[in-house]
Amino acid sequence: LTIRCGQQVIVSGSLTHAVDQSLTTWTLQPDRLEVTLTKQDTGSMWPELVTGDTRGQQLLDPAVVEDVHNRLSHLCSDNEVQEAGDGFAPTFNLDQLEDCDTAPEDSWSLVRLEAETHSITHQISLAGHQWLMAVCEAADRPPSVCVRHDVDGCVWRLEPPPASADWPCQHVGTFFALGYVAASKQQKKFMLAAPDLSYAVICEASSHVFVYRKSSAVGGELRNRKTAAKVPTVAKQQLINLESPSPLLGACATNSYLFILTVDTLYSS
Repeated sequence: LTIRCGQQVIVSGSLTHAVDQSLTTWTLQPDRLEVTLTKQDTGSMWPELVTGDTRGQQLLDPAVVEDVHNRLSHLCSDNEVQEAGDGFAPTFNLDQLEDCDTAPEDSWSLVRLEAETHSITHQISLAGHQWLMAVCEAADRPPSVCVRHDVDGCVWRLEPPPASADWPCQHVGTFFALGYVAASKQQKKFMLAAPDLSYAVICEASSHVFVYRKSSAVGGELRNRKTAAKVPTVAKQQLINLESPSPLLGACATNSYLFILTVDTLYSS
């Protein structure tokens, strides 16, 4: 990407990820140059626009922020939880979420060991970033890690370290609001994701499996009821009720299928 105004080069370098060139626009005003780029992968979070250029400030779209708050509002309550009746579990309240978030994360670290000497070669502090799950992107590379950043779950690929002392970790995907949702699931037993990061799964100890699919293109025209803005993509959430009440023993997510194993049944979806 190179942005030049007259003879002055404003931005120049490689974009962090690909954009849709056909949707790129620019507007020049007397005191302002505005360039609009559209991501090819709308579900990804960019740490920076141009690789190595940390200038500028990230401003989130108010419509996106409002939509996230609206979709997560059912997970919170401003009312005190009352005693549940017989056979009913108490509803979720904010105090339960805070209890999950106050785990002793200051002592968590991601450590790389040298295979022969077992000595520590690299160590990354995860203080403030709750561990969510490991993601197996491919059989020929180590599992990627998904940790919580604010309310989201960010997936980081651990690359083999080069000759330098640095340990490169590449951000390859984001599950929006997954950290927030996972904190509310008091009965969760497993968390996993598809190798292509198209969906994430939270399995409870028995009976319930929650599937969170990333945004996909809308077939037809869909508009926001408040702003009337066109909605190009929609993220879907699914709840799977297992017929067997037996405890869950394991789960496996592929790009096309989800397998759930209980004591007496193997499910596929």
